[in-house]
Amino acid sequence: MQQYVSGQVIETKLFDGQYLVPVKLVVRENRIYLYFDFNRGLVNTIKKSFEGRKWHGPPLHPNGEKVWSVPITHRNVFRLEHLKRQYGTKPFARFDEDHTLLIPKIKQYCLSRLPADAQPYQHQLEMIAHGVQKRAAVWGAEMGTGKTLAAFMVMELLALWEDMTEWFWIGPKSALRATYLETYKWQLRIVPPFSTYEEIKKIVAHWEPGKPAPHGIISDEGSKLKTPESQRSVAVKYLADSVRTDHPDKNCVIVMSGTPAPKSPLDWWHLCEVACPGFLVEKDIYTFKETLAIVEERSRGEEGTYPHLIGYRDSTDKCNICGEPREVLAHDQLSPKFKHDYIACKNEVAALKKRMNGLVLIKFKRECIDLPEKVYEIRKCQPTTEVVNIAKLIVKSARSTIDALTKLRMLSDGFQYVDTKIGEGPCELCNGTGMHHEYVVNPDDVDDLKIVPCECPNCRGKGVTDRFKRDTEFIPCPKDELLEEDLDNHEDVGRLNIYAGFTGSIDKIVNICKRKGWTTVRADGRGWEGKTPLGEVLENKTLLQMYTMELDKYPRMAFIGQPGAAGMGLTLTVSPTTVFYSNDFNGENRMQAEDRGHRIGMDRERGGRIVDYVHLDTDQYVLDNLKRKKDLQYMSMTGLTNVFK
Repeated sequence: MQQYVSGQVIETKLFDGQYLVPVKLVVRENRIYLYFDFNRGLVNTIKKSFEGRKWHGPPLHPNGEKVWSVPITHRNVFRLEHLKRQYGTKPFARFDEDHTLLIPKIKQYCLSRLPADAQPYQHQLEMIAHGVQKRAAVWGAEMGTGKTLAAFMVMELLALWEDMTEWFWIGPKSALRATYLETYKWQLRIVPPFSTYEEIKKIVAHWEPGKPAPHGIISDEGSKLKTPESQRSVAVKYLADSVRTDHPDKNCVIVMSGTPAPKSPLDWWHLCEVACPGFLVEKDIYTFKETLAIVEERSRGEEGTYPHLIGYRDSTDKCNICGEPREVLAHDQLSPKFKHDYIACKNEVAALKKRMNGLVLIKFKRECIDLPEKVYEIRKCQPTTEVVNIAKLIVKSARSTIDALTKLRMLSDGFQYVDTKIGEGPCELCNGTGMHHEYVVNPDDVDDLKIVPCECPNCRGKGVTDRFKRDTEFIPCPKDELLEEDLDNHEDVGRLNIYAGFTGSIDKIVNICKRKGWTTVRADGRGWEGKTPLGEVLENKTLLQMYTMELDKYPRMAFIGQPGAAGMGLTLTVSPTTVFYSNDFNGENRMQAEDRGHRIGMDRERGGRIVDYVHLDTDQYVLDNLKRKKDLQYMSMTGLTNVFK
């Protein structure tokens, strides 16, 4: 791709949508100035495609030409080279090439590199070839399709073939641990530094001047980057741009997402922009939204209007203005609701899929892998009269919906948290001084703030407060009997995946497993921990290897975790059953937990069984809401009251 240096003057032609328009490019400092006779098509293209563009008008040129300028960024250079067409480089060329031609060579490498029982599937080979050949990619591959191994092989092959040895791996904290442990499993030759999205913000902020960027980055769970303005998105985009700047001929950026069909098509824009700036025409998410979405301006009263999303241009049967079909209230009659004629819209969502070809590779698990269907089972147990009465009292006395739900869920799991006083300590609010400061605003001058000292409301001037230790107190629960039965039924298998929503529930499950003679691998908000029934602590970094491979040494071993804390991308196919002792409210956590056992490597003969324990009706209530993908805020105290009539 052409390098633009200050002082350059380039006579070329740019495509205006129909014709090639003569344009003179002049590079000054860090901007490219475009001189051309007025052309509406080219002007609209500049407005839509180029970030940071400025119109300077005719005074800059004696011939009265219209002058625009754009900063020299990766996006703008890509779009400019594309507009040159045959007069310049062709930035889309590598995305149009057939990457599958590399598959035989990659397959040969994998045969020599990986064990016979761990060879990549055909779709994984395609992903590897896609990453190696394109060097910029978005993988929208469903959970369980083997993205991690594919990314590992991309790093290894580019290090071997192109000497691209320096990499960064970025992902959410919950995914990185499992990914790091996978490096031991595959005995990787290229082990990059692993950073969370929070850590990468700090790394970028304190990047040493002159320090070269790595050759490539892998951004795992790229759905975290869908909001361009977020700090983590800005940080990852900056690092990706640095990779492209420091290594113009040897760079690679791969963004991986477990959602091949995101909730909103708008989520694709920034993923594509991180991987390859300028690949999509639209210069920002707002311009992208104008292309894909049907928006209605709604009144905010005296505050003006606001844009309200009606829907997306995903069908030619919709009106381009209001999103309604032609026959609804007869557009042609210009009724009060429809103050416009019917204009059929283009299917921009379908067009987007075509536009993303070459950069975005989409893989659904059902299309790639011949896996058995999940078998769902709900095991119900009858609460005692005493427990039901306690549940009713909780609903009546709870301070809020959240408080009620939390206490009911804990009751259903058979435990409660008890705070035990362990002494006194300095008040954290006033740092032991006993005094606090309040800010008082002058009503006549809001900028006039007065700081007024007052008695600390937390310790009431004493400077010390009580210190408490939180303990878990267990309550008899019929779920425990169901778990013991499942442990007994899986003695021959020797492995069982168990999830629960609270650390208190995890505590209880660990005790039950210990009592039944099972070794445990625990993953919750406190971290990871492995223990034998006799209390021997296992080496942390090899826990997954023990669980998945060392069946002779540990014949009975249970994985016990919270759905969100256990980690994204974790593979637990050694167990044919996944038990949900209880659930949390996050639908993505639930799907991740299910798919840890239902993915590449599972035993097709044994299948995949998903079991939910239901004790109190709130268990079913939460489960139903997960199925409907409803958030917690839709639950009301009325709903809870109705459950316990």
